[in-house]
Amino acid sequence: MSVSLGYVCRAFGIKGGVVVKLYVDHSQAFVPGKELIITKKDQSQINLTIESFADGRLFFKDITNRESAELLIGAQVSMHREHLPALKDDEFYLTDLEGARVLDMLGALVGHVVGFSSNNAQDLLQVKTTQGAMISIPIIKPIVHQIDYVHKIVTIDPPLGLLDLAA
Repeated sequence: MSVSLGYVCRAFGIKGGVVVKLYVDHSQAFVPGKELIITKKDQSQINLTIESFADGRLFFKDITNRESAELLIGAQVSMHREHLPALKDDEFYLTDLEGARVLDMLGALVGHVVGFSSNNAQDLLQVKTTQGAMISIPIIKPIVHQIDYVHKIVTIDPPLGLLDLAA
């Protein structure tokens, strides 16, 4: 099983560098020699080995020019779970929440987690509501009240108006 870590947002330089927007800015997973799974927009996958990584800027061993790097823009960047650093007790991978039921504080079903994004201030759960609308829920303590990883349930205490955005 692989864990999505972010996506390629742009190419830079002439030697095949890419900028990766990480779902977790302080990821320790990007170590030279480790292999990443790159899923392109057409859903094709390639495995690439990390040459170097610093401040979101990534070089692969097999990508050596800008043209090749530009073909990766928009691609998802993942790694096999067994190659990732061990998690602390209070940590989790966002991927572990995909498909989770989202309930309000009274236990009513709001929807299901279908993905993730970031607004540069915090990570967001992308939730498809029971009415079929998409809403973004910030993953912060006042809103995300509890996460049950075993049963894949996210309990939220949404501020007034957050769920109205789905209407």
